[in-house]
Amino acid sequence: MQRAYTLSLGQVFPIICQLVDNETKQKLAVCQEQYKTNLFMSKERTIASRLREFGKSKFGAEHGWKKRFADALGVTSQHLDRYLSGGSEPGNKMYFRLIQIDCDIHWLLTGNRAVSQEPLTVEEKEMLAMLKKAGVDSADKLTYLLNPERLAASIAAAAVKEIQAKYRVRKNTGKK
Repeated sequence: MQRAYTLSLGQVFPIICQLVDNETKQKLAVCQEQYKTNLFMSKERTIASRLREFGKSKFGAEHGWKKRFADALGVTSQHLDRYLSGGSEPGNKMYFRLIQIDCDIHWLLTGNRAVSQEPLTVEEKEMLAMLKKAGVDSADKLTYLLNPERLAASIAAAAVKEIQAKYRVRKNTGKK
């Protein structure tokens, strides 16, 4: 497994400056001065820290919160620990599960709260559960299912089958 390291822009800046032209050096200097931030922080580490923050706020910071968090996600504590340590990043199925327990995925991925983050309604949660039960656990699958051309073809095929079935019934009964 590859280790993720956290480097500050201050640590990397002198090395980068040796590799780029003067104009780029000036832009980097402005960036370093304006943001004075850890731009090279591993994405997995920041997701891990926000995931830990969410878990503690949702399931309490007292003893046993990880177990309750893991149970709510339907995974083992060891599996959850890999996400919380930054050892691995959640995939689409895990993001879907996190949404179901009211985690703001936009915040989890970016650190920025959504402007109008409203909790899911009962109907929306039921719809998510039905989609999950039907095997739709990613945005790609949902996009595929809602593709207008695919929908039109499916509707047309169903209509043809229904017409054929009615025609066979009429043909067999002698009615037109």
